[in-house]
Amino acid sequence: MKGLVLKDLYGVKKYLKQYVLFFAVFTVVGIMLKMPAYIGFLGAFYGMSLFISTFNTDEFFHWEAYVLTGPLSRQDLVKSKYALMILLMGSAAVIAILGELAVCVITKLSIAENFASGLAMMIYIFLMMSVVIPLIYKFGSEKARTSMILIFVVPVVSVALIGKIAGTENVNNFLNNISWPAVAVGALILCVLALIVSYILSLKIIEKKEF
Repeated sequence: MKGLVLKDLYGVKKYLKQYVLFFAVFTVVGIMLKMPAYIGFLGAFYGMSLFISTFNTDEFFHWEAYVLTGPLSRQDLVKSKYALMILLMGSAAVIAILGELAVCVITKLSIAENFASGLAMMIYIFLMMSVVIPLIYKFGSEKARTSMILIFVVPVVSVALIGKIAGTENVNNFLNNISWPAVAVGALILCVLALIVSYILSLKIIEKKEF
């Protein structure tokens, strides 16, 4: 399994310079707009894009059909993708959070508030990927693209509409009364459970798949 993860890491290595440039540019944009959460959102999104690109490469070269002729199992394939996802998204999360903190210090904005929003975005991306990975195994990366867009856009638009309908003051009062440590623990548990369910679904799908 380690070899499969390294194979994908070597594949995305060519995009690292782009990622560094991308991150630098949007850090400057975040400072200019005084929006640290902007960095967290785009950092998570780009990390997700890097991960999904590995599926595109595998499909283009029929990698799964080839590798299954050797000693590796379908379970190894699925395990390696989830390990890669956690590695890439975890790295993107750390970099994005550090970037957010830097912007908060420079712009003198609330670190706690912006850290919470950035962390919420990372949790959302992890939950999103828990849904997306089984869809990719089921329909392929190209056919699953529409579903990925809907999964990403619909919750964001829904939250924005709820916020607009409820009003800024009511939303702020609600957020101020939330126990954020409890929310963080609950979100972490939810992420772990979602990944476990997602892994089981992906494994069942790939076991029935013909290459």
